[in-house]
Amino acid sequence: MLAGGEVLRIWDFEDRTMGARLSVSARKVTMDPRISAALEYLEVCPPGSVPSLGLLAQKFNISESYLRHRFKEQVGISFSRYVRSLRFRRARHLLSNSSMNVKQARLEVGLLDHSSFSKTYKKYFGETPTSTKRAAHEKWKLLLVTSGAGRSRPFRTSA
Repeated sequence: MLAGGEVLRIWDFEDRTMGARLSVSARKVTMDPRISAALEYLEVCPPGSVPSLGLLAQKFNISESYLRHRFKEQVGISFSRYVRSLRFRRARHLLSNSSMNVKQARLEVGLLDHSSFSKTYKKYFGETPTSTKRAAHEKWKLLLVTSGAGRSRPFRTSA
């Protein structure tokens, strides 16, 4: 947050599902405090329980149409596109940084259809969820080997 309720708005998001590129250059925008609070709430709410637009509007005591309009105006994309991108970013984070498999991560973020999840995930990130998980597994395996963790006996030095 900057002084006077201004925020620095930087959004460079590629929505490959629609084939459109959204790019908003960095600029100062006076953010409605309720929209700012809604964004913060969305970022910290549990992955599988992202609220609908109507529930979010009720929580912040504003009308659904006002929230929809101001959200798109100030964030640069619609609420539904933002929530979709949030879910996929969280799924990618879970696949890369936890022991969850693809199904567990998909369900954790509230996405039920495996086929649709895999296709959309590939459109967003250019790789399948399985390849993300595999790459993360290889990264962690390499870290364990190079750090010496997981060894059952101590290193022996030659005398």
